[in-house]
Amino acid sequence: FDPETESVREIPPLLDPSEQRGPSGRRATVIAFHEDDQNRLYVVLDTGGLFRLDEARTAVERFGLPEAERPLEVEMLPEARILPPLTNLAADRSGNLWVSTFNGFYRFDVSSETYQRFRLVTTDQGPDAWSEASLEDQNGIIWVATHDGLSRLDPLSSDVRWYTTKDGLPTNFLVGIMEDQSGDLWLATKKGLSRFDPELESFENYDRFDGLQGNEFNQRTFDQTTDGRMFFGGTNGLTAFYPQNIVNSTYMPRVFLDRFELFNQPVTVGPESPLQHPLWATDSLTLDHSQNVFTFEFAALNYAFADLDHYRYRLEGFDEQWNETDSSRRFATYTNLPAGQYTFRVQAENRDGIWSENEIALSLTMLPPWWETTWFRLLAVLSIVGLIAGGAQWRIRTIARRNRELQREVERQTKALQARTDELQASEIQLRHAKDAAEAASHAKSAFLANISHELRSPLNAIIGFAQIVKRDRALTRDVQENIGVILGSGEHLLALINQVLDMSKIEAGKMTLDETTVDLYRMLTGLQEMFTLAAQEKHLRLDCWRSDDLPQYIKTDATKLRQSLINLIGNALKFTDSGEVSVRAKRAEAVNTLDSAQVKLTFEISDTGPGIPADEIPQLFEAFTRSASVEKAASGTGLGLPITRQIVRLMGGDITISSEVGHGTTISFTIACAVASGAEIPPERFVRTVVGVAPDQPRYRILIVDDRWTNRQLLLKVLQPAGFDVREADNGRDAISIAQTFKPHLVWMDLHLPIISGLEAARRLKAMPEFASMIIIALTASAYDDERTQALASGCDDLMHKPFRTAHIFEMMGKHLGIKYVYEDEPRSDVTSPSAQLTVAEIRDKLPDLPSHLIEALVDGVELGDVEMIEAAVAKICQHDAVLADALSHLAHQFKFDTLLGMLRETT
Repeated sequence: FDPETESVREIPPLLDPSEQRGPSGRRATVIAFHEDDQNRLYVVLDTGGLFRLDEARTAVERFGLPEAERPLEVEMLPEARILPPLTNLAADRSGNLWVSTFNGFYRFDVSSETYQRFRLVTTDQGPDAWSEASLEDQNGIIWVATHDGLSRLDPLSSDVRWYTTKDGLPTNFLVGIMEDQSGDLWLATKKGLSRFDPELESFENYDRFDGLQGNEFNQRTFDQTTDGRMFFGGTNGLTAFYPQNIVNSTYMPRVFLDRFELFNQPVTVGPESPLQHPLWATDSLTLDHSQNVFTFEFAALNYAFADLDHYRYRLEGFDEQWNETDSSRRFATYTNLPAGQYTFRVQAENRDGIWSENEIALSLTMLPPWWETTWFRLLAVLSIVGLIAGGAQWRIRTIARRNRELQREVERQTKALQARTDELQASEIQLRHAKDAAEAASHAKSAFLANISHELRSPLNAIIGFAQIVKRDRALTRDVQENIGVILGSGEHLLALINQVLDMSKIEAGKMTLDETTVDLYRMLTGLQEMFTLAAQEKHLRLDCWRSDDLPQYIKTDATKLRQSLINLIGNALKFTDSGEVSVRAKRAEAVNTLDSAQVKLTFEISDTGPGIPADEIPQLFEAFTRSASVEKAASGTGLGLPITRQIVRLMGGDITISSEVGHGTTISFTIACAVASGAEIPPERFVRTVVGVAPDQPRYRILIVDDRWTNRQLLLKVLQPAGFDVREADNGRDAISIAQTFKPHLVWMDLHLPIISGLEAARRLKAMPEFASMIIIALTASAYDDERTQALASGCDDLMHKPFRTAHIFEMMGKHLGIKYVYEDEPRSDVTSPSAQLTVAEIRDKLPDLPSHLIEALVDGVELGDVEMIEAAVAKICQHDAVLADALSHLAHQFKFDTLLGMLRETT
C-alpha cells in the first residue's frame, strides 16, 4: 500500500501453493516485517521462514528456517530433525536480524546469509526456551523475552544470564519487550507489566490495580512511538503510557492495633482487665507474670488495596530483627517473656515496597512474680529485724522484772536467742543458694537445648559417616554388613529423637519455619495407607482412607511437616484402638481468598473406634511432655507428638480440634491453608549413585578440611582422598588461613565452631583476600537451627551443610560449586521402560515368598535405611532368581515407594 497514491500493489507470492499449509494443516502466517537501510523488506512467515524483497518489491529471496535440535515434543521420532515455527524478528545496529522461535534463538547474518544459533537454556540438559521477542539495548546487549523468563545475551561472548520469578518477575511467561528512553526494559507478561532496571537488576511489577487493561498480555501486540509512548495489547484491550510518567507511590499507610488476646482469648476493656482503654487509644500496657501468652493483631488503613498490605513487627527488648508478614497473617504472638520493659512496633509497606513511617508503638511492661519484687524482699528483711527487735525488747522487760536473781536465766535465753538468730540467717543463706541453684538449672536447660545439636549431632556425624564408608566395602561378610546396618539404623533413630526434641525447642523459640514445595497429595495419602496397612492387619483393624472428589491432587505446602502430622495422628489412632476401624478422610474445606481461587483450605480427619478420652483430659494432650491418665495407661511415649503437630498445623495456617466420647472413639481433625499447584512443578526423581572417583581430563582439585574434631576430619578425608582429591587438614581457624595461603585450595570445608579463630571469622578473612575471592567455602554445622545459614552466607561462605550428612551429599555439593564430573559405580536405568508395568502390586506380593529368606532380609535392611545402594545390591542378586520381579522391585525403589515395598516385605516375613 502506497500512502501517497493510496494504491495497493500485490507483491510476488512468498510460498508455492503446495507449501501454503504445513503438516498440521495450519496456514502459514506473516508475523513480522523489517526494512533495512537499503529499503529491502524482510518478511517472516511462522512456518515458511525468512524472505527478502528487493527495493522494487518484485524479486523474492527465501532463506528458509533455521534447523533446531529435536525437542521433547517429538521424542517418538528419534532420528527426526525439525524446523521450528518462528515467533518474532528484531534487528540490531549492525543490520543483522535476530529470529525468535519456539525452540531456539538465532542471528541471521545479512552479509553471509547464514544463521547462527545461540542456546537459551535454563539447565545444561534442558531444551531451548521458547523465545517471543528480543531487542538490542543501548549497550549492544541482546535481551530476549521467553516463556522461561528474561534472558540477557552478550553476542560477543555468548554468555547468557537469566532473570526469573526468583529475581522479582511476576511470572516467567514473557510475551513482549521494549526499551524506554532511560534504558529501562518494559516486559509484557501473562501476569501484568514489569519494568526492569539493567543497572540495578531490579524489577517493578504492575497489574490491573495500577490501571492496566488486565493482567494478561498477548504475543506480538506491542509497539512504541517516536516520542517514547508505549502500547501493549492484552485480552481486555490496549494499554498506552509514557514511561517517564510512571512514578512510585508516596502514600504511607497508617497502622493500628485492633485486637489483643491473652491465651488465645480476646481481651475487652474493663476495670479488672489489662486494657483500661480501647486498644487503639492505649499507649502502654502492663501484664503480670502469669499472663505470659499474648497476641497483638494489627491492620493498615489501605482501603484501595487491602489484600496487598505487607507488615513487619518487632518487640524491642526481645526481637533482634524485624519480622515480616502479609495480610493473611496480621498478628504476633509472644510467650514466656522475662520481666522488663518492651516496646511493640508495627510498620506497613505501601504498594511500591516502601515501609511507612506511620508506625504504631505500644509500651509493654511485664511485671515480675511476687517473690521477685522489691517490696517482698524488704518485707522479709523487716520481718526478721522486727522479730529480733521484739524478742530483745521482751527479754529486756523480763530482765527488768526479775532483776538480778534471774540474771542466769537472762544469759541462757540470750544465748538461745542468738542461736535462733544464727539459724534464721543460715536458713536465709540456704534459701538464697536454692534460688541461685534454680536459676542456674534454668540457664543450664537453655544452654543444653542450645548446644545439644552441636554436642550430639557431631559424634553422630562420625558414627553415621564412618558406617556409610565401611558399608561400601563389598568384601565384608553378610554378618558385618548387617551389624553396620544396625549401627546406621540406630544412628538414624537417635538423630530422629534428637530432632523431635529440637523441634519442640524450635517451637518454643518461635524459629520453626515452612519449606514449601509442590506435593502430590494423592500419592502421599496412598503411601500412608500402604505404610500403616500391615500395622492395622496385625491388630485386625480396618484402615479406610477416603478423599473428596474436589480435593486437589497437587498442592504447595511443607510436605515433610504435613506427612509428619498425619503419621503422628494415624499412628496414635492405631496404637489406642483394639477393635473396629481407623478412618482417614481428606477434603477441600474452602477457598482462602476469593480473589485467588488457587488458595484453598484442606481438612483432614482421623477417626477411630478406640476407648475415647474424657473431656477434662483433652487439654492435657497438647502440653509438651504431659500425658493424660487414660493415655498413660494405654501406651508409652514422649508426649511430644500432639503438641508438635498442633504447632505445625498452626504454622501452616490452620488449627487442630479433638472430639471424643468415652467408649465410642475419638476424631481428630485439622485444617491447613495451601495453594493449588500443577504436577509439572514436581521436580524429577533423583537417583543416588555411588561415586568411585573423579572423571579423567580434569584438574586435581585441592580440598582443605577445617574442623576441630579429629573424627570429623578423618571422615571427610576417607571420603575424598580415595576419590582422587588432594586434601589438607586444619583444626582451627588460624591454621586454616595459613594453610590456604600456601595450599591454594579450590574448596574449603569449614566448620563454624572452631577454636582460636571461629569458622565465620576465618571465612570472612579469606574472602577479603583478593586471591581467595572466588574460592568456594562450604560451612559445616551440627546445629539444627536455620539462622546459622544466614550468618554463614553473610560471612562469605558459598553454601552450608548440616551434620550428620551422607557421602553422596558431599560429592553432590562439590559438583554443584566446582562443576566436577565423577565416575560412578553403576548407572541408573531411568531411560529404560521397566517390566514392572506388567506386574501389579498383588503379583509382586505373590512372587516374594518364592525368594530365599536371606535375599528378603537384605532387601528389608536396605528399604528400612532408605539406602538405594543396598537395595540395588539385593535386587541384583534377586535378578538371578526372577528377572521380572527384580526389575519391578528396582522400579519401585527408584520411585522411592519405600512404604509400599516395606509393607509387602513385612507381610512375606
